[in-house]
Amino acid sequence: MHRCPAYAGHDGSRLRQYTVIPRLVRGICALALAVACSNPKSVETFAPAEEQEATAYSFTLDLSDTTLVWDLAFYGRIDGTREELEGFDALPLDVRFTAPDGSRYGEHVLVPLHRDSPLSLSFHETYRRGMKPVLPGQWELTLSAPGAPEGLRGVGIILNHD
Repeated sequence: MHRCPAYAGHDGSRLRQYTVIPRLVRGICALALAVACSNPKSVETFAPAEEQEATAYSFTLDLSDTTLVWDLAFYGRIDGTREELEGFDALPLDVRFTAPDGSRYGEHVLVPLHRDSPLSLSFHETYRRGMKPVLPGQWELTLSAPGAPEGLRGVGIILNHD
């Protein structure tokens, strides 16, 4: 009778290599579980415009891990007639952050618009690279688009870390 070389040596003694594979599989599973339970590398949230005129879009950013460096981008789409969209090459946005301790920070930015079609404009622009929160915790972000055309479908954010 011939024995499988994976389970027996040439002299008939049992090899101990068969226990290496289960340990390796357990190690890989543990590593995969640890990675799966960590912060996601990218979080995307879209706030659609309501039936009424939406002028402010609110987001909650989990910046609890102060060892991470973050990039933040904004995106959206504006639909309308040629006449409504004529002359729009940038979207004014008021960016307001509220820190976990209630402190407020803000600024006014112009986001470049790209013409997708004669009836549609879009934007996808990195707002900040390499952000590191001064305080860990839940930050509130409010984006207002004063003077935006009526066809603004909503605003989204993409929050990435390395």
